[in-house]
Amino acid sequence: MKNPLLEFVSEVNLKTGELVPFKQIAKFIKATVVEWKGFTLKIASQLLPIVIPEGVSDDEPIDFSLEEALTLVKESSFFDNWLNEVVFDLQTFRTGGNGI
Repeated sequence: MKNPLLEFVSEVNLKTGELVPFKQIAKFIKATVVEWKGFTLKIASQLLPIVIPEGVSDDEPIDFSLEEALTLVKESSFFDNWLNEVVFDLQTFRTGGNGI
């Protein structure tokens, strides 16, 4: 079942100061983050304030899911900025530098 509250949750685009609806963020992630390999709890702990439970290896992989990707983008400004830079660079590359 669709959660209607999620449609109203927004975040602020730091470059423009405009609100970005959650639905647009989810679409952006679906289009840009298809999967990951080698993403471990150790790497996640460098991007997010997480606590690795005692007895769990920090080399434990984190399986890809849209929910995990959304959490990473929303909670890690470093990852969000990196993702936006990569997408912008790719768009510039594909369009010959004019960004259109």
